[in-house]
Amino acid sequence: MRGKTTRVLKTVVFCMLVAAIVVRTSSILRLKGKEYLAYYFSEQYREFYNMEKDTVDVLFLGTSHSYCGFSPQDFYDLHGIRSYNLGSSRQGIWLSYYWLKEALKTQKPKIVVQEVHYANESNENATSIQKALSNMKWSRNKAEAVSVAVEEYPELSFKSFIFPNIQFHGRWSELTAEDFPQPEVRDTGALKGFAPTRERLGETEYKLIRGTDDEREDDEGSGLEYQPETTEETPWLDLSKEYMDKITALCKENGITLVLVKTPAARGWSVEDHNGVESYAQENGLAFYDLNTSKYYRAMDYDISVDNKDEGHVNIWGAEKIADLLGSLLISEQNAPSIQDEQWEETAAYSEKIKKECELIYIDNTEMYLKALSEGDYDVFVSVKGGASEMKENLKEAMREIGVTKPMDDFYTAACDTGNSVKQEDTGEGRALVEGTIHNGLIGYKVSSSYDYQDVASILIDGKEYSLNREGVNIVVYSKTLQAVLDSVCLASDHDYELQR
Repeated sequence: MRGKTTRVLKTVVFCMLVAAIVVRTSSILRLKGKEYLAYYFSEQYREFYNMEKDTVDVLFLGTSHSYCGFSPQDFYDLHGIRSYNLGSSRQGIWLSYYWLKEALKTQKPKIVVQEVHYANESNENATSIQKALSNMKWSRNKAEAVSVAVEEYPELSFKSFIFPNIQFHGRWSELTAEDFPQPEVRDTGALKGFAPTRERLGETEYKLIRGTDDEREDDEGSGLEYQPETTEETPWLDLSKEYMDKITALCKENGITLVLVKTPAARGWSVEDHNGVESYAQENGLAFYDLNTSKYYRAMDYDISVDNKDEGHVNIWGAEKIADLLGSLLISEQNAPSIQDEQWEETAAYSEKIKKECELIYIDNTEMYLKALSEGDYDVFVSVKGGASEMKENLKEAMREIGVTKPMDDFYTAACDTGNSVKQEDTGEGRALVEGTIHNGLIGYKVSSSYDYQDVASILIDGKEYSLNREGVNIVVYSKTLQAVLDSVCLASDHDYELQR
């Protein structure tokens, strides 16, 4: 009898160990979704489940146009609106529907904002669907969503959602530090689903939609242009229309105000697209704010060349402008409440820190740049090529502020932690070298300055070369906040140490 009991216990323990291994490997292999500087969709959804019950008053849904365009922290900081963004890459409206159903299990939003880029087009794929659903908790909602996914995309299987190992078994050779998250050094869930981007589109052809004659006269000389007016409408995709109807019905059933929004886009959005969504909004008594129309674009003081990341997506500065205008509209026209809440209060400083770090690549004055580094929380790597003995004293002092204590004559390297103290410094004749790890030991660095047929300044981070390898002081900046290389510059010795990129 005792032997039989022992065998049963061993079997149970073995099964538990196998289950634990499957769960852990599934967690490691599952796509984490670092698509921008501080955006991990896995943390976006995990943190949503951690929000206090019934504290989210506005919920954002949609594609990357949503998670790049709607910053919950900005809506709170500017208007006191408590919101969360559940958008995901290439999120079809049918996926938005199932995330809305899931959200209603723990939250009672007053307003749902649906970004409508996918009203009449879709380029979602199996990977984007896996991203959107892999972090939804198992329930009837997820089972129904997976059933739709498998029906629409035959390459997907139901079991691959139960055991991600099946879908992602080939990722073993692709694993990086991001697949082994360090909670104590990453807090990206604090952005509540927003993806900050710092790129700027630059000059592009962009035409507004349906400005009034008076507005067009006001715009003379401003460079603003308009798309040709038409009454034609782009029809909705069948699947998008079906699930938009379901979202509309679900919102009405729960007493939620549904709002449709289109973020600024220089391509992929036309007057015909606008008309198709506007007709749907009118038929269903919904507000539709197209931020590509003259009325709203001008009200935001928007400049798509500066406030967009690319032709389709808003950057961090554009998102702040959208929050300012749309937040006002949600309060004045849709009765959005303004409520103080520690869940947003405690993440305000983190959000501001990210904005400040995003601005770093646009500083082109050497002294101001070094000052920004000394005031930030960075790992700064330095490799001098050809010596920097002729650097002016004010710049040498600025270098000392970031942790450089030894003369930068001939060959010099350093790894500085601006938030604490110097990690390593080395000088020498013919060669200088520092190496070690950051990110809790997960990312290695090797910084060298040497002569091998010619002077070479090298800065390797995680095996990748980032140094500009120019004459002067080569600097690479790694953000501990964003856990990414932010910038690579050279203080050029042949141009009086001006900052070059």
